[in-house]
Amino acid sequence: MLRRWKPALALLVTVAVAVSAQERVDLGVVHQIKDEAFQNPKVMDTVFQLSDVYGPRLTNSPQFRAAGDWAVKQLKEFALDNVKLEKWGPFGRGWSYTSYTGYINDPQYQPLIGYPLAWTPGTDGPLTAEPVLAPIRTEADLEQYKGKLRGKMVLRDAPRNLALPTDPAGRRLTDQQLADLSVFPIPAPPGRNGRNGQPPLTPQQARKFRERLNQFWKDEGVPLVIRTSEADGGTVFAAGADRDAAFLFSARASAASPRFEFQTASAFARPDFTVINGLGALPLPSAIWSMLRPEATD
Repeated sequence: MLRRWKPALALLVTVAVAVSAQERVDLGVVHQIKDEAFQNPKVMDTVFQLSDVYGPRLTNSPQFRAAGDWAVKQLKEFALDNVKLEKWGPFGRGWSYTSYTGYINDPQYQPLIGYPLAWTPGTDGPLTAEPVLAPIRTEADLEQYKGKLRGKMVLRDAPRNLALPTDPAGRRLTDQQLADLSVFPIPAPPGRNGRNGQPPLTPQQARKFRERLNQFWKDEGVPLVIRTSEADGGTVFAAGADRDAAFLFSARASAASPRFEFQTASAFARPDFTVINGLGALPLPSAIWSMLRPEATD
């Protein structure tokens, strides 16, 4: 069977090489593309629109839909064909926040850098309470703090050891460091690291415990939970919260501060559980389009 195919394969290779050799490169078009890229670039304008004007944005949020409408308008101006928004889903409600303030008000005023986590409602006015450190990681921790958190703002993470930064912000890597980056380490099994000699949790176990912990905070009457950011120097990383957690917040805070006050305003988007993608097609010369879709010439 293989011997029968050898002449056909040789013919196919010969034809492919011949066609490739006959291809003529239109240098004028190439230079037009290069001139457009260097003399009239739109990359930074596009990044500005999607990053600053319509971002940051969550899936299915008002900013997300506004960015989609802008993308469709822009793609049409770029002369793409059949540009449209395509729905997919279901996903769930969108979310956005419109204001935030947070500070220590006693014994001295001190602002707190922070962000409300996604899918958490607003505080419906100023919320003032005493903070308490409660790093709950196991079922035993739940019993330890039961009945002690009502009316308190919970600092859910243990204090970080913030060492003096000594590494420069920008540095060149050595040949060995570059070589080390080329080696792909074998990742650890999924799930968070075990604590106190406990084995690490699987993703399913971790999610189940988060749901248990969220319900515990609600049952205990905790008005707000503060998540400490992993970043340094005033930078805050604020990801999304569980969609059923109603009071999470991300900030850089001190556990020794006696009184905190927060006020946030947020809104859930309309209950349209479908989400959108922006689509468009590049216009192709008729000859190329005929090769891609032979049925169009029948």
